[in-house]
Amino acid sequence: MTTDGTPRPFRVFAATVVLLGAVLTAASWAARPLGDLRVFVLLCMVSVLSESLAVELPAGGSTSISLPVWVAAAILLGPTGAAMVAASSALNYQDIARRRSPWIFAANLGLLSTSLGCASWAYELLGSLAPAAQAGVHGWTATPAARLIVLVTTALLLNVSLSSVGVSLLLSVPLARVWRSNVSWTLGAQAALAMLGWPLARVLALTPLALALFLFPLMVARQLYQRYVGLRDAYLDTVRSLVAAIEAKDPYTRGHSERVATHAVALGRAAGMPERLVERLEFAALLHDLGKVGIRSSILGKAAQLDPWEVREIRHHPEIGARILEQVPYLADIVPGVLAHHERYDGGGYSTGLIGDAVPLEARILAVADSYDAMTTERPYRAALEVNAATAELRLGAGGQFDPRLVGFFLPLVGDHEPFRQPVAGRPAVSGAVVDNDA
Repeated sequence: MTTDGTPRPFRVFAATVVLLGAVLTAASWAARPLGDLRVFVLLCMVSVLSESLAVELPAGGSTSISLPVWVAAAILLGPTGAAMVAASSALNYQDIARRRSPWIFAANLGLLSTSLGCASWAYELLGSLAPAAQAGVHGWTATPAARLIVLVTTALLLNVSLSSVGVSLLLSVPLARVWRSNVSWTLGAQAALAMLGWPLARVLALTPLALALFLFPLMVARQLYQRYVGLRDAYLDTVRSLVAAIEAKDPYTRGHSERVATHAVALGRAAGMPERLVERLEFAALLHDLGKVGIRSSILGKAAQLDPWEVREIRHHPEIGARILEQVPYLADIVPGVLAHHERYDGGGYSTGLIGDAVPLEARILAVADSYDAMTTERPYRAALEVNAATAELRLGAGGQFDPRLVGFFLPLVGDHEPFRQPVAGRPAVSGAVVDNDA
């Protein structure tokens, strides 16, 4: 870590992309100097404005509406202009106002000039094939549509890839997490937005004043991004509030819900679940015990084994949780997983006795994650099981209590992920079977 707080690997990354960008821009200038100065200045101004209004992303970094402006610069000004217009956006208000490290500025400058310079050269090289296309050679590569697709694809992939690497190194978070949180849900929208660069370039070629026609749709796109991120934050706050309500009622759930969520997310991904469903699975895991707010504290806090009547009462908590979540439209889709998280694969569970694949996938995942955490957590009447003992219980329960395929996906994770490997000391307040969190 350096004196300004930026990790050394990030500084190496920043220096590398700055060097690449400088070399590429210099070579581009020698081959094709800057075009129309009025258009260049205008696009630089819009690029800086767009980046100043960028929307912060969940895993760090930001997204903006600058890409169509950069695409237009590549079409009108060539590689030199495209690289310089894109690089100008590094001088945006947000970074200046927040006094971000010069290394962050350098990284943005380098990765933007590199990605747009390379994309613009790909566009230029395909254009040089036009004479050959007239002779019937490489005809498909010389069409304007194909050139635009190559320009947009190259610019977008290089930009998001370099940006994701930079955020990963800066914040010391896994690259896969940055990609899932920041890129996967924006990639399609950004690609569609970038296509506006072609009509923007065509109109600007007629008169620079026509740029005003494109400001409104670009600002609408920016507002849609802002609205999505804002709603997502509001929903996360709702989930946090509900988790706090559970923990206030049942001390055992303090930390339990987070651990179950960690295990469930890892298992969901290992099982090939789409990322958008993994996010919903995480919410279901965090809230799977929400129904305990409707269970008597004397039962939740009991240090001994529960009697049959108490077992019957606590078994109502999935239904109570489901009824609460049904009242929150954003969380209604996780109700089946929460309601069925104590169902068994062989049909012997509760609340409705579902069997096999009739049990929702989310619930089958929660059953494995929930039981593993219960087994590796200390209880008043027994010590926490060692990891090997817990995994042995999961193997025994495969095909009975648990989906055997999910157990097969889960067991390798235990050795690969630190949160799985350490038993948890703590006083849980409910009693039950070894491989079940509740009765």
